[in-house]
Amino acid sequence: QMTTQPPRLLGPNSVREILRADAEFRTSLGRRGRMAEFVDVAVDGFEFGGIDLSEVTVSNAVFTACRFIGADLRYLRVSTSLFKGVNFTGASLVKASWFETGFLGCVFSEADLAKAEFRECSLRQASFARAVLTGAVVSGCDLTDAVFDHADLESAYFKNSC
Repeated sequence: QMTTQPPRLLGPNSVREILRADAEFRTSLGRRGRMAEFVDVAVDGFEFGGIDLSEVTVSNAVFTACRFIGADLRYLRVSTSLFKGVNFTGASLVKASWFETGFLGCVFSEADLAKAEFRECSLRQASFARAVLTGAVVSGCDLTDAVFDHADLESAYFKNSC
């Protein structure tokens, strides 16, 4: 459940500064900069395409109309957040974990979600067309109008989801 306090809206310059500090943290092997995290914030319409955000934490955040096309989001940890109209086409979301998160009209087409976990999430109207979900776990999720056309669901586990 999201907290009652609305998330703080991050402008494009604030997001760019978070990403700059994260890139510095990664290239300096943790000696400089700071690993990105998106906690208690809202981001609207930002282009995250091709960026390495692996192992980042997202909590109580709202992302609207953002694009993560081709981004590296492996081991991403997300809880109690909302993604509205977000595009993850071709992103690597291997072993990403999502808990109590809503994805309204999001696109995961051709994304790699191998061994990803969705627990207690709303995936209403989400498109997983041609996505790889091998070994993924989808538990307690709302899949109303979700699309899985030509998705690779080998060894995927769906429990209490409809």
